Amino acid sequence: MSRSDSPSNDQSCRLDSASERPPPLSNTRIKSMLQDMVGIYASDIISIKELHSFNDRNYLIKINYAGMLDSAFSDDDDDVLLQEAMDSEQGEAVKHYILKILNSSDSRNSNTAMARIDVMSYLHSLGVKCSNPMTLLDGQLTQQIRLPAQDLNDLQDKGVDRQYLAYLLNYIDGEVLSTIKPNLDVFRKIGKYAAVVDGYLQSFSDDNLKNCQDAWSLKNFLKLDKYLQYCSTQDRRFLKSIYQYCHQFFKDDVPKLRTAVIHNDLNDDNLIVKLNAQTNSYEVSGIIDFGDVDQSPLIFELTILIIHMMIICGDDPIQVAGHIIASYHSVLPLTKSEYYGLYKAALARLFQVIVLSEYEHYCSPDNDYVMFHYDEYWSLLRLLWLTSEESVYRTLDRIVNCTF
Repeated sequence: MSRSDSPSNDQSCRLDSASERPPPLSNTRIKSMLQDMVGIYASDIISIKELHSFNDRNYLIKINYAGMLDSAFSDDDDDVLLQEAMDSEQGEAVKHYILKILNSSDSRNSNTAMARIDVMSYLHSLGVKCSNPMTLLDGQLTQQIRLPAQDLNDLQDKGVDRQYLAYLLNYIDGEVLSTIKPNLDVFRKIGKYAAVVDGYLQSFSDDNLKNCQDAWSLKNFLKLDKYLQYCSTQDRRFLKSIYQYCHQFFKDDVPKLRTAVIHNDLNDDNLIVKLNAQTNSYEVSGIIDFGDVDQSPLIFELTILIIHMMIICGDDPIQVAGHIIASYHSVLPLTKSEYYGLYKAALARLFQVIVLSEYEHYCSPDNDYVMFHYDEYWSLLRLLWLTSEESVYRTLDRIVNCTF
């Protein structure tokens, strides 16, 4: 974005006007936090590595298992997870965890954060390998921590501490999907896996997930036009056409679609796969990052999934989308309205990712992760738009074979 295109009257660089990302933490500070949270000593923490995140802080913690026996970890009686997470490095048994520190907005909305934690625990209880919080020394699953305000551009924030919600998650063993090149067989398995998880979640309900106003929730698409100001003038004209094309669908049709609790961010960084040595093929083995869980129209789960899979598939993205939809539909059948709403929902998702990535980058220019896959999103949006809705469904219909 050129300086001449910069938004005017910008009051705050946040999706939530009072939200900000936690500040980066030193290893010393993290070790002190972990001793307070779970009683593990600094000498038993082998390494700490920060992982990518849009607006939270995630740290991969490697711990010497021998040092865990006198800590809160000693109550970890899940032998299966323990065996899968342990390995041997230089003769030392280790285990991995994820320390997650939520952004200030999600930290304030603690009821929503706890509902998302409950979703993890619920799926975990059903045998789904997913992120699952561990109980801390005080018997709680989360802890409030005070950290310096991150937005140093705001003079009022200088020297001010903010409260953030932190918790510790078990580490899911395997490879992140983004580290492999999936074939059509893997994409079909992903479609079925997503449908199984969504099938489980149809039995889960929590009122705290029903009224999410976050801009990253696709059900709030109609409020996203205000973020067009963060895009260049040239891009803005095209994106406005996309917004107007999808507007009526979201205004009239989306409110009539069935809703459910959904993961809401099934991308290639949040799906875990493992190589099956016997078949020499990858199986979907787990799911992580429940920070966007929401109650929304069910097809938004599938929409988000196919967008991210189309981005990474290489050739024939529309055909790949068709095979994912067909696999999902074979487990959790779509209605006619849902199936024929997928095209506009896909355009809306791409619009959402593009304008919010621009916005996040404007607010946090040092966080390059917010622009990851940005060019690929644009390419896919242009492909779907130029192909036309009718042509896309001619391809999908041959693969999905829906009978409504």
